[in-house]
Amino acid sequence: MTAQSKVDAIAKRHGGGGAMTTVGDMFRDPRILSAMEKLIPKHMSAEKLVQLAMQAVKGSRTLMECPPVSIVSGVLEAATLGLYLDGVLGHAYLVPYKRGGQPIAQFQIGYRGMIDLACRSGHIEGVSAGVIREGDKYAPLDEAKPGFSHERTGDDQRPMVATWALAYFATSGRPTPPAILLPYEIERVRKSSKAKSSDAPWTTHFDEMAKKTAIRRLLKYQRLSPEILTAVVRDEYREAGRRVQIDPGVEAILPEVGLDAGATQPDDDEPPIDVELPPYKSEPGANG
Repeated sequence: MTAQSKVDAIAKRHGGGGAMTTVGDMFRDPRILSAMEKLIPKHMSAEKLVQLAMQAVKGSRTLMECPPVSIVSGVLEAATLGLYLDGVLGHAYLVPYKRGGQPIAQFQIGYRGMIDLACRSGHIEGVSAGVIREGDKYAPLDEAKPGFSHERTGDDQRPMVATWALAYFATSGRPTPPAILLPYEIERVRKSSKAKSSDAPWTTHFDEMAKKTAIRRLLKYQRLSPEILTAVVRDEYREAGRRVQIDPGVEAILPEVGLDAGATQPDDDEPPIDVELPPYKSEPGANG
């Protein structure tokens, strides 16, 4: 079975009414499949990427109401970064954000996706993160000292003390200083998220979203490639509901496959903003 016929079978198997049928039609378009196969790295399968995307749309009534081109755009962006759309706990996912009454599917990086991108830099070999709750054993909350220790002593129902994340340098294995967010900082990020439905990530996977937030803060000041750092900052902007310019590579591809890039954004008067990269911040032991 060819790649095209496999995608046809997936689209048919996940078919249904409304937007799903149109999304299925788009993924059956040879031009879109060809573009996807050019974008994805060798370790990925276009068939699996489409299958996971169709499952995500089928499982969300709000995603089914999104313009199909915004869904396809999100899938192409996942392909660009080499991340499967396997959910909040995985590498990436699609989130429907409502603006002006119209839901738009937005690509977001998942918890493991953040770690995966960090390790691709060659500068970092691993990332650890955790949510500290009352009664846990942990080191002093010091963002200037490399390393951190945390031992859980109970369940997830206890009040939060802080959320932390740190990375390990590839050259030496030494840890970075931790990024530490106190409860009010996590709550501020949660409240700023424009995804408010009952199945929104902050509702269904609070701890993982809190750890992802700490990892994202940590990575913003590490030596990552401009492409990876841009993806991390773009994710932060999108979660806060800011209208962000889509990935330039994806934006260039959409007209080539007969799709309108403008349909990936809400129909409002706010222009999309460019991603501003933070300056590299030297930390104690930042050279590994």
